[in-house]
Amino acid sequence: LHFLCKPAHQMTLMAFRLTETFMNAQTEDHLPANKEDIKALLSEIKALFSTDILVLRVDMATLAGRIQAVEANVGNYGSKQQDMATAPTQLQHKQQLHDTKLAEMENFHWCQYLWIGS
Repeated sequence: LHFLCKPAHQMTLMAFRLTETFMNAQTEDHLPANKEDIKALLSEIKALFSTDILVLRVDMATLAGRIQAVEANVGNYGSKQQDMATAPTQLQHKQQLHDTKLAEMENFHWCQYLWIGS
């Protein structure tokens, strides 16, 4: 067994791209394209973690849950039935999610994965 950080590095980059996509989705016009971008990123992230990767921390499950929550929030933000009075609050919430995501990226030990096999 030896450490292999490349998949974790790719995951980090994709998580940042996901956060960027989410933060850029500030108007309803941009949401359809951004939602597709987010779905594509989620697929890429899932593909990285095949049966060859052993995740040593539970943080990945937490992160996956938060990514799903972000995707759901983008959908809610784009709802045409949304009360516009809540828009500033939701933008503030988006910034908080972004800040939380950056903090998680800095604190997560991405090398704590083991490559199993050749």
